[in-house]
Amino acid sequence: PPLGGGGGEACGAFCCGQPPLLPGTAAARPVFLAPATASITPMSSKASKSKQIAMEFVSSSKERQTEMLRDPDVARAILQTLSESGHGGGAQMVSLLGQSLGTGALDQLKAQAPGGMLPLSPPTAGTSPVLGEGAAAWTGTITLARNMGKRLPTRSVLLHGKVQDVEVALRSAAGNFNVLDITHRVPFDEVARRVGSGTVLSMAAMAPHEVPALEEYAKYFRTKMRAGVARLDNNLSLYVLPPGDDVQAMRDSLYALFPNVPRAGCLIGIIGTGTA
Repeated sequence: PPLGGGGGEACGAFCCGQPPLLPGTAAARPVFLAPATASITPMSSKASKSKQIAMEFVSSSKERQTEMLRDPDVARAILQTLSESGHGGGAQMVSLLGQSLGTGALDQLKAQAPGGMLPLSPPTAGTSPVLGEGAAAWTGTITLARNMGKRLPTRSVLLHGKVQDVEVALRSAAGNFNVLDITHRVPFDEVARRVGSGTVLSMAAMAPHEVPALEEYAKYFRTKMRAGVARLDNNLSLYVLPPGDDVQAMRDSLYALFPNVPRAGCLIGIIGTGTA
């Protein structure tokens, strides 16, 4: 029933649950978030379930990988990760999966995949990206030192070989003040014997003012006719040498196998088995 007589009803302090407008205040205008955010694609900071499965696959034993590949959902997840990583610049994941799978297993996965899902083909075991034919499998910073002095940060690029070898180098640096310390030298012939099975990096100056320091490193090793050696673990070492095919041992090994390796403007790093 009406609260008062007469025609219209006057609201008290609140009308229909809304507070009264103050004098001179415009009425509030509702904003609907759904239309305003329609063009925004939600992004999650967590790894997708497919990528989590792929990461588990990479870190598993061969026996576990064989078992996992029998599951069509695992095949679908790995192919999805390969496709997303290939298009999104995740070359390291592509490389790791490619080396774990091999050609035969990749063909098996494609046969199990839902129609239309054809990812970029990853590198298979024993292969590596070639300079000038696309994005490098890894690019990052490696800081060199000679007996913990003359520190030289470098922009390093994986040219040929395994991402896993680079990871060994990065772990070694992390345990030594983020530096790979060159403690001794070996003849270029010693390095040449490790090129075929090794991992090859180019190591350039990070900034123009660091170019003289890099050139001093190159001149030092060229004058000594030796490569610098930084021990990485009980098995691997990083061999650092000047660029160029004027040294016969490197011309007949490094540049014969990999003609696109730079001949100037950087140092060359080769990760291979250690010396006694």
